[in-house]
Parts: sequence; C-alpha cells; structure tokens
Amino acid sequence: MKIHTLKINPLAFGYASLAFVMAASANASLLIQEQFNYAIADGTSMGGVAATGTGLQGNYAVRNSGGSSTYATTGLSFGSNFFATSGGALSVTTTAGGGQFSILGVQMDVTAQSGTLWNSHLFRIPELGEAVAFASAIGTRINDGDTVNGATSGGANSYFGVNGNNNASLGPASTPGVDIAGGAGTTASSDPVMTLSENTTYLALAKFTNVGTALSGGNPGVASLWVFDQSGYDAWRTAGSSEASLGDHATWTITESVTSGTYNFSSSEFLQFYVFNQSVTAAIDGLMDEVRWGTTLGSVAIPEPSSFALLIGALAATCLIRRRRA
Repeated sequence: MKIHTLKINPLAFGYASLAFVMAASANASLLIQEQFNYAIADGTSMGGVAATGTGLQGNYAVRNSGGSSTYATTGLSFGSNFFATSGGALSVTTTAGGGQFSILGVQMDVTAQSGTLWNSHLFRIPELGEAVAFASAIGTRINDGDTVNGATSGGANSYFGVNGNNNASLGPASTPGVDIAGGAGTTASSDPVMTLSENTTYLALAKFTNVGTALSGGNPGVASLWVFDQSGYDAWRTAGSSEASLGDHATWTITESVTSGTYNFSSSEFLQFYVFNQSVTAAIDGLMDEVRWGTTLGSVAIPEPSSFALLIGALAATCLIRRRRA
C-alpha cells in the first residue's frame, strides 16, 4: 500500500502564516470606510439613503440652509499607489449669501475607541472664486449630534475631524474639537495659508491622539493634518510611507492641540460631511470621497499589494510537497 505524505517547508509555511495574520490585522485596523458606492442617480439628495459603508448604520440625513448634499456618480481617484476606488462621491454645495451650509450625517457602528485614530479622505473643489477671502469650510468630522437631524448638531466640545477653508487653511476641526475659522482675508485664525488648485484632487490625512480620554494640560489631544497632492503622495510612498516622512512630502501641514473636553469615537457618535459658506457673493461646491477612519496609518493611507491573499498563495506555492512511499 502506498502512503502519500505531504511535506511542507516550515520556513515557507511560517511566512504564509505571518502574511495571513498581517492581513487580518490590517482589516481589523480599519474602522470606517465610505466609498459612496450607491445605485442612485446623479444629483439625488443623500438624505434618507441607507448607508452601506463599513462602520456605518441607518440612513443619511441632511440639514442645510442654502446648500445641498447630493450624490455624484463619478467618484474621485488618486493614482495607482492609492487604494482602489469605486462608486461615486459626495457633492456638497452652498449658495452665496453668507451663513449658508449643508451638513450630511449618519450614525456610526463601531466599537468604542481610545487612544490614537487616523482619518483620510479625498476632496476636490471645482471652482474657488471670491469665497477664498471668507471663513468658508469643507470637510468631515465626528459629532455626538442629535439623531433627529442626522447628527447635525452638538455641543461645542462634541466633534473632531478635518476642516478647511476652500482655498486657505485646511486644519483639524479643532484638533480635536472646535472648527477652525479664518484663512485668506480674515483674522479668525493664525493658521498658515494653503493655496489649492481648482479641479485638483487632494488627500487629507489626519492623526488624533488621546481620543476617548479626558484632556488636560498634561494629557492634551494633539491633531496633525497633512494635505497631499498626488505627486507628493506618490513621492511619500516611494520614500517608504513612514509617519516620520509625512511632512517631507505633504503640500501643507499643521499640528494643534486642545487641553479640555473628551472626544469620543463610538456607535453613539455620527460621521458628518459639511460645507460652510460665509461669502455673500460666491457659491461654494466640492466633492468628497474615499473616507477612512482607522487605528493605524496604514489602514487609511497605505494600501497593501493587490491582495494579501495573493501573497499567501505565492508563499504557499513555495512549499515543498513531496510524495513518499512507505
């Protein structure tokens, strides 16, 4: 009788096992992913749309004054070094007149987090216009707002995220806490001015520390923001994709801190997208896409090769399989 024995190279098997563990870890590090992959018509309001993104639950809701949050069937992309993109994008607009806004919110479905969180999203502003001289903003944030209005209101210390003037400062929405107003033509902020280009897609990448803990002078919440154009992001990836080198390749960066309040990240909070317009003569419109929140830099900014499964398969193929005769 012949007995067939499977013999596997232990070193190759170890590598394959390690790759599997790394793949599982990478997936666990990603908490929220919204690619705006919805089968609805271009220009449809996002209000009432059931969220299908990872880490989200329930329906989107819109609160606006002279603005809108609608679906765009053509999404944003960021080159071959970035994550594979799919679906459409969110289109946010406001009319001119000052004090105009649109806020889109949906409840999160995540395990409560504490410590350091990372966030990224793509954005584009089709036309800058005269509104650059006003405290106008477009961005994303986490809010403990009410469910009636789809998480569109909350206390002064309730939210954190990434906020920006349409061609001026882009900063953490108070690092983590209060909206940063200001930019070109205003005195409300001392943030350095960043000049954006029309119809150019940018990556906003932010890091928040001490999320979920009471902040103080000895335990501050520190938020850092890096804004990349595609060439800068590609250069960062080529240089090794390290946190230490982010500032070497970003188009614009800022770091701020807050020493009071507690900023939570859990299923009690809401993911929001918003645009605020203080210009009395110019409308603002923008696109946002590929939103990610995670516990590691890699989960929001460094895609793995096409698939860890391919890596595992390649390593497994190196195993030495031999047949023996008894």
